[in-house]
Amino acid sequence: MRVVHVIDSGGYYGAEVMLVHLCQAQIELGLDVEVISIGTPGNYEKPLEKKLKANSIPCKIWRMMALPDLRESLKILRYCKKTSTDVIHSHGYKGNILLGLIPAFMRKIPVVTTVHGYTKQKGFGKMRLNQWLDKRCLRNFNAVVLVSEGMRHQVPMRGIGEKLLVIPNGIPETISESANEPIPYFGSNDFRIGAIGRLSHEKNFQLLIRSMPLILKEIPAAKLVIYGEGSERLMLETLVTELGLKEHVFLPGYIDESARVYRHIDVFINCSLTEGMPITLLEAMREGCPIIATDIPGNRALVQHLVQENSLVQFTPHDICSAVFDIYNLCSKGLLNLRNSLTEGFERSFTSFRMSAAYIELYRKLR
Repeated sequence: MRVVHVIDSGGYYGAEVMLVHLCQAQIELGLDVEVISIGTPGNYEKPLEKKLKANSIPCKIWRMMALPDLRESLKILRYCKKTSTDVIHSHGYKGNILLGLIPAFMRKIPVVTTVHGYTKQKGFGKMRLNQWLDKRCLRNFNAVVLVSEGMRHQVPMRGIGEKLLVIPNGIPETISESANEPIPYFGSNDFRIGAIGRLSHEKNFQLLIRSMPLILKEIPAAKLVIYGEGSERLMLETLVTELGLKEHVFLPGYIDESARVYRHIDVFINCSLTEGMPITLLEAMREGCPIIATDIPGNRALVQHLVQENSLVQFTPHDICSAVFDIYNLCSKGLLNLRNSLTEGFERSFTSFRMSAAYIELYRKLR
């Protein structure tokens, strides 16, 4: 079976990580897999494209203008037909809009889309328009996959209810040896707090930084490292300076091997305003790293039945501080039990092979 994945990536974060793991598992299970990586014209290589190359996953670089173009839609379809593609699998609004422009009777090849989650937008701008178009294209596909039960409220049910299903994200059980490399910002006696994600509004890292003064009153040796890049870097750096936290909060940028973080911290915090199925929480679970996450549907669907009490918090510095202090005060036996429950929950439900097998079953039904 040949499957072509279509994506316009903006970095190497949740959806991109999921796609690489899905492709790896599908190739190991015998599928012929290729990724069409969309981007605007220019001589550059996207982070996702570098990862695909590093993992020997076939990738076709596809450069086009930013606006949806029916001519490009037809070119993609012709390429898939020429290469005897059995299923096209779209990830994200660009692929959804391009493929949704083509009526099903013209496509003939079944199209699956995975909805990784929509970020909340202020006002009416380009991204809000793209999301509006995306949601209206969903009804034109053969199947619409959500990555968690908590996302059902994000998609319009009219016209797609019978085609909607949930396949949780998954990641590999094994990781690179480079994960053993320590994080340089922590000392041996520090209480180590970590976070990873795009430095953008929906990741809400300003809340985590504002929580640090309260945390430091209870745990003077606490340090926070936030890995990632994005448009809010300057705002977050300014906030760190204003709160006098330059010795305790660090924003070192993108990290290539994220497992290094979970393996060398005492607690991982996800303070997002919105999530689909957060890959970061799965990665933390795999490493048995204690989790604190804001109480939103995507996080709640994942952690409420897997981890310690009070792992889900409200959007206040006081709640985050209280949850951090609870983990800090765990006895060695309690911490061991918590770590074991996390790794067992991951192995039971969230490996990449479980995810891949579910998608392959879906593909076969649609052929």
